[in-house]
Order: sequence, then structure tokens, then C-alpha cells
Amino acid sequence: MGAKELWSFNSVSLNTLAWSVATEVSKGIGVPAKRGSNLKVPYAYGERYRAKMFDPRVISLPMAMRGVDKTTGLIPPGKTEKDQLFENIDYLSGVFTTRTQAALRRTWPDGTTIREAQAEVISELDIPPTVPLLTKFVVDFYLADPFFYGLTQKDEPTAIGATPKTWTHTNPGTAPAVKMTITLTGPLSAPKLENLSNGVWLQYNGAIGAGESVVINTAAFTMTKGATNMISALRHQGSPLWMILERGSNSMKVTCDAAPSGSVRMQYYPAYS
Repeated sequence: MGAKELWSFNSVSLNTLAWSVATEVSKGIGVPAKRGSNLKVPYAYGERYRAKMFDPRVISLPMAMRGVDKTTGLIPPGKTEKDQLFENIDYLSGVFTTRTQAALRRTWPDGTTIREAQAEVISELDIPPTVPLLTKFVVDFYLADPFFYGLTQKDEPTAIGATPKTWTHTNPGTAPAVKMTITLTGPLSAPKLENLSNGVWLQYNGAIGAGESVVINTAAFTMTKGATNMISALRHQGSPLWMILERGSNSMKVTCDAAPSGSVRMQYYPAYS
């Protein structure tokens, strides 16, 4: 029998000798639903297209449990199968009742491809303590951010020694990257970072001296130079989001008001559906 996909939640394996996720996921794996609608224009055919956002989603994992030890797969001495089953239900219920989001980790059958999402259990768990047959139940995980993320950070520094400076950036994810840290290191004068592939751009409308850096966090919507808030110097266009890197190749460009001799660095964890 070949390898199977493995899951864990809050650092606890969901694939043990006592409980396990079924091979088939009943709901939620794939592309999350989109939010938004096109615009209806009076006296015009059809609709006017408007870019959509991605909605939260629920991933349902069908599970099975037995009244055995999770490590040995045996009924411990001095206990009955039903005793151990109740202990297993108690333990796993404690894992699922975390009051905050926790890491839902998915490991592909190859054992090396690992992706992680932040999730919380939202379903009422109905775990019937049935022995000696398998106890079967379904756990619903709610992903406020609908995407899984790779564990290896994409980190690309690019020297900016001329204006304009163009290059191709490859986003290895299967979904657009929107949560990233962009570091602009001087000397740069009013640097404008543009994704020519989708028309999204942002600009620091000021001078960055030699040895200085401006750090832009597109997830937290912050821009700082050292400890100073520089949000008033931000300009952006093309989307409510400050920067979007489409999956695959992105044609990037930086322009400056004067001859540059700095760099731009983009760091993010690729997003996967």
C-alpha cells in the first residue's frame, strides 16, 4: 500500500495508530470561492468585470478512531478497549478546543511537500464511542485566510543600479502572493515598484539615503523607515492591495527620480490552494 497524505493540527498528528484522517477529503481542498460581483451598467449589454477577492473556506476531514494506544496500536494493560477509546476522545477533543487559530499542516504522500494554513475547528464534534468497530466522525476546519503556505520563504534581493530596472520574478505558488515584506535600500530617490504583468504598483515618495531602508509590510499595511512611520509617503495603484505577485512569471520594474545605487528585496511565503 502506497504512502498517504498526512495531517496535523496544533502540532499534533492526525494520523496515528489510534486515530487517522481518511485518504479522501470530503470537502474544501481546491480553489477557494471568490467574493464580489461584476458591475451592472444601465443600458449596456452584460456586466462590467471587476476583480474578485477570495473568501474564507471550510476543510472537512473525515476521521476514524479506535480504542488503542496512539503509539503502539495496542490496548494498554489494565484497560479495556472502551476505556482507551474514551481517553482518545478526551485527548483529541482537547486538541481541537484551542481558543485561537492554530497550524493545520498538510504533508503530501512524497513526505517532503509540506504546506500550512491557520485554522480553527468550528464543527460540533459528534464522536460516538463505539467499540469494537471504528468510530467515525468529521472535523470541520475554518480557514479565515483560505490559503495554505509553503514553509520555505521566497527571498529575492535585486540590485537597482539603473532607472528603469526590469527583471522577471517567479512566484512558485499556485495562488497570487499578497502578503510580503518589501525592503527598499538606498540610495534611491522616490522608488516606484511596478508589476507590469497586472498593473499593480507602489511607490515611496521620498529619498532613501545610503545605508537607509524603507520596509513595507503589505499584510499589515505598514511602511517604516527605522522606527518612523512613513505611511504618508506611500502611493499605490492598480488594486486595493499594495502589491500582488501572480503565480508564475511576473515582469517587475523599478524607476527612480535620480540615478540609483540601491536594492529592492521581496520576501514572502508562497500561497497554495
